[in-house]
Amino acid sequence: MEPPVPQLTKKELQEFAKDVRQGLSDEELKEKYDMSDRTLVLHKMAVLGRLRPVKPGAARPTRQINVDHMVEDIRGGMDEASLMQKYDLTSRELQKVFRKIISAGFMTARELADRLKITESQLTEVFALATGAIKDPRQPEGKE
Repeated sequence: MEPPVPQLTKKELQEFAKDVRQGLSDEELKEKYDMSDRTLVLHKMAVLGRLRPVKPGAARPTRQINVDHMVEDIRGGMDEASLMQKYDLTSRELQKVFRKIISAGFMTARELADRLKITESQLTEVFALATGAIKDPRQPEGKE
């Protein structure tokens, strides 16, 4: 296991960036900042814009969703899986968006809940399937 990447202060990072841009060799940089090859590569990539440093546990960058389009999709009957795919959201993120839509007054909680209601024909179909799958233990196999 490699030792953790040494943390440079803000001033050291600025100086490191300046040294990279001035063309110091990798060996000079490693010696000056006491870095391993791996750490040097990571820091150079960040300085050169090829890598954005990410803090541990950092969330995905926030994105903007057009609420009018999403509300239109919801009211149009788009299911959760389709909404998640269209707007590139996880299930948890979609629930958070639903809460924001409700709290901002674009839709009511009841309106969102109503779209999830099961119709009578769907309920009848489920009971028919369930009844067919349940066997009476008192009946011998093949006789119902």
